[in-house]
Amino acid sequence: MKYCTKCGNAMDDNAAVCPICGETQKTEGSQNQSGTYSDFHSVKEKGPVGTAIASFIIGIISLVLCNTVIGPIVGLILGIVGTKQYNPARNTSKWMGVWGIVLNALSIIALIVFIAVVIYLYSTGQLEPDIDIVN
Repeated sequence: MKYCTKCGNAMDDNAAVCPICGETQKTEGSQNQSGTYSDFHSVKEKGPVGTAIASFIIGIISLVLCNTVIGPIVGLILGIVGTKQYNPARNTSKWMGVWGIVLNALSIIALIVFIAVVIYLYSTGQLEPDIDIVN
């Protein structure tokens, strides 16, 4: 099996052009400077995008710890960046970033609803501050 010299996609040994990126490949008989047939050796194993993983983890932590303020915002940004960085030739899962976006958005929505309920209860007099002033 040979790999594309541009994107690292695994491809047929007889392919002259990469089916993913369209890069023209060297023929089987051509050799590189080291004297070996050209293969793409610098490709890492496929894995998820790191920012997408961070977004997913921050989203879970934000929901479990009852909404910090900055965490979901950072997680949402990381999720968006992670889905933008997704490349099917190098990454395994786009859904990690999508779930990170969903979890962090839910955390932000829950925080907004909580703040709105507290403001409503305070404005209607159902929530009174517990302050004893002794004169």
